[in-house]
Amino acid sequence: MRICVFQSAFVGPNQIEDHSPSQDPSNFTDQHTFETVWIHKNTAKQEIDEAIAKGYDFYFNFMWGQREDNVAGIEACKYFESFDLPSIGQRSTVLERTKNDFYEDARRLGYPRVPGPSLTADTKIPQYPLFVKPASSCGSMFISPKSRCRNREELVECLAYLDKELDAGRAEAALSRKTGATVPPTIIDGVSIPTDLVVQEYISGWDHSVVVIEVGDCPVALNPERYVYPQGFKPYEDFLTFEIKFHDETSVTLLDYEEEPVLFKKLQAVAIQAWNANRMAGQSWGNVDIRVPPPGHGEPVALEVNPMPAVFLPPPKEWEDLAVRLSFPGGHPALINTLIASQMLRRRAREPTSKIVGEVYDNLSSKYDEIVHSAANSQYGGFFDMAIARIGKSGGTILDVGSGTGLFGRALRQKTQQITPPESESDSGSDNEAQKLSLESRPKLPRECIITGIELSKGMAEMCEKTGVYNKVHIGPAQSLITSIGSFDHIVSFSVLYFLTPEEFTMAMVRAFQLARKSLAVSLDEIPESYTNKLIEMGPPHSHMIGHNHLPIMEKMFCDTPPAGWKLVDKHRQWGWKSPAAGSEVYVTLYSFERLA
Repeated sequence: MRICVFQSAFVGPNQIEDHSPSQDPSNFTDQHTFETVWIHKNTAKQEIDEAIAKGYDFYFNFMWGQREDNVAGIEACKYFESFDLPSIGQRSTVLERTKNDFYEDARRLGYPRVPGPSLTADTKIPQYPLFVKPASSCGSMFISPKSRCRNREELVECLAYLDKELDAGRAEAALSRKTGATVPPTIIDGVSIPTDLVVQEYISGWDHSVVVIEVGDCPVALNPERYVYPQGFKPYEDFLTFEIKFHDETSVTLLDYEEEPVLFKKLQAVAIQAWNANRMAGQSWGNVDIRVPPPGHGEPVALEVNPMPAVFLPPPKEWEDLAVRLSFPGGHPALINTLIASQMLRRRAREPTSKIVGEVYDNLSSKYDEIVHSAANSQYGGFFDMAIARIGKSGGTILDVGSGTGLFGRALRQKTQQITPPESESDSGSDNEAQKLSLESRPKLPRECIITGIELSKGMAEMCEKTGVYNKVHIGPAQSLITSIGSFDHIVSFSVLYFLTPEEFTMAMVRAFQLARKSLAVSLDEIPESYTNKLIEMGPPHSHMIGHNHLPIMEKMFCDTPPAGWKLVDKHRQWGWKSPAAGSEVYVTLYSFERLA
């Protein structure tokens, strides 16, 4: 794809500029081409018009400015959104939300835990210390040692400091904000608090961050990150200011699940709660700042939700890039494809094609088994045996992606049926012993295998259900259903994923690695150009059945360095099938992965 990247251009002094290198996805993949377009706040419409006129396939919107900033943001995003073009990144509705909006929604919903308000219905005098910060800012901007106020005098001093620091931003916001009813200031301890500030309970603790990525419509929390502070910083006494955050010695490290499994899961859960409370659905990604109080002093507290994580940054600094690189299956290249595929799913861009493909298989369903036996000469049986042998080590729940008429499920049933060696009529018993040895060499499978299917074609799904092997068959596109179907012990897929685009295939694999608890077996077809060209030449419906050779993506993203916690245990290539329509011969490779203990 040819992708346009919108970036906010700085035009004057800005506290964050020196610490905000441009995000450049082109440094992380060679599958797409990226062109950066710098957008200025005062000329945004013209610059966006000029970019759209170039006819890009997709857009990454990294414009981040809020009303107080002199860089392109809310209004530029609104204008771009009016074109309804395929894009990921910032949305104006999320950019307009303040930290106070997030806190109010979280308190109303009852999740996640956020800092308490400065006053409650039962108190007239605040419980010091309080923490004061701007309601609209990022990167710990304007957070200073004055932000923690231990009494009324320090509160007044902090407000005076912020009045001076925010003066230019308030003037900028006044120019762009529409006139209307104003919210009266809050009075705390006899002090008037401007509405563009947050005054709340001070939370002592260690700072953490969790990246959240939407895979399809499902928000997924990555490995939590923990801040590493400069020498001399005391996590439970000091707090993260702007200067500390961007100190040369400040960095992040991944939390180790083996060492702190309870906290690991809690932080991920808090991140998803914060994502939902801040109304982030459709935002594509974000990261949640969470503070963990000292041991024995309460649960993790969500401080804020950042609508755009600090990713695709140039080395050597890694913020959220660290979590993506080490805990998102396939790393940055897979993230880019997943973001694109998720957006296209939301736009239902591929539904017409999926409908046609499904109808073709509806018409073939009654004779599909015969066609497969003829075209593949029963070669799939070998792949089934390999997958079943690995499943046999532990049994459990199985997801068959692209279950068709249930060929794999029937093969699994045959292997799990109890076979009793017949009594030998031979006096020597040699024949009986040979049969016993043959049976003992077969995979030993537990009976508690429960198999679920995903199938695009309603006709094929009905045939699959009639086998009586499948607990349930979900009907619809695999790339849509797999994102929210839930976890399984084993996930298998045989020669169906070539119908997916490269981006959809990547997303499906990412989600499979996230959902499979024990093993993953996927066979991929090496679709030759002759096959594709012939189908295009034949016209509809054949031209809608063209596929993709996903082996290069599989090898580069998931095999060269398998996702964290996984190992590639086997790769087997063999002749697969011959197309009855195009006459092309297709080779198939089975990839078998196992989760590390």
